[in-house]
Amino acid sequence: MTVEALPKYLKHHWLEIEAQLLAGTYQPQPALRVEIPKPDGRKRKLRIPTVVDRFIQQAIAQVLRWIWEPLFHPNSYGFIRHVHVPHPFGV
Repeated sequence: MTVEALPKYLKHHWLEIEAQLLAGTYQPQPALRVEIPKPDGRKRKLRIPTVVDRFIQQAIAQVLRWIWEPLFHPNSYGFIRHVHVPHPFGV
């Protein structure tokens, strides 16, 4: 499924997905496995979640971010939104 097809899909299937999420019975689909060639000839293994699973991951992450970010140490630059890695180095 494409990202563009997601709204129509959710319109027809959201109640079922939501019920599974709330009941704790939702099972993500198997991720697509791909290999990306590296410059040295080796391959990087990558797994790509389905569009629906990625949508659910992002929805959960957006909620959890507001709960967890205030608990991060002020020097946790790689994990705090709007604070980028170069900041601790003065760049």
